[in-house]
Amino acid sequence: MLRSTHFAITADQATRLQDLPTGRDRLKLLQDDIAPHMFGQEGELTCITEYAWNPVHRCLTDGYLKWNNGTPPRNQVILGGEDLYEGGDFVMLLKDPRIVRGVAYALQNITKMWMLAGYKSIPKDDYEFPKSDADFDITWDAFLEIKRLYDVAGRKGRCVLFTVEQ
Repeated sequence: MLRSTHFAITADQATRLQDLPTGRDRLKLLQDDIAPHMFGQEGELTCITEYAWNPVHRCLTDGYLKWNNGTPPRNQVILGGEDLYEGGDFVMLLKDPRIVRGVAYALQNITKMWMLAGYKSIPKDDYEFPKSDADFDITWDAFLEIKRLYDVAGRKGRCVLFTVEQ
């Protein structure tokens, strides 16, 4: 199972990540400093979605899991932003506060029925998991947590860092 997390990080934390020379250095900073602090003290500023990041992205775009599909700002929620990691074993994407505010605004009026229509548009032969009511419920719950995180991050002027282990 793929573990994914959204972190609402400060501009200072974002700069520290961006200033490092390699993705491996950034991953080490994330694992050794940023993530423990975020998980230990700032629960409202983290959101773990496990595999549900995948169907959430698909629902918010065009049903596919691609890097540049869909339209902004909804396509920025998961796979948008500055790529901070090179390599196929980890994804680390940074969204600046301007993007975060745009995403938070765009997610405000998305309803469960709208997400269900997006879920139904996911091609079964291009989706790794069995489509079901239970899978959609997991997707919806993850979306609500992601929406909450973007709302908090937008109000606090934070960046959002999306990570997923592959």
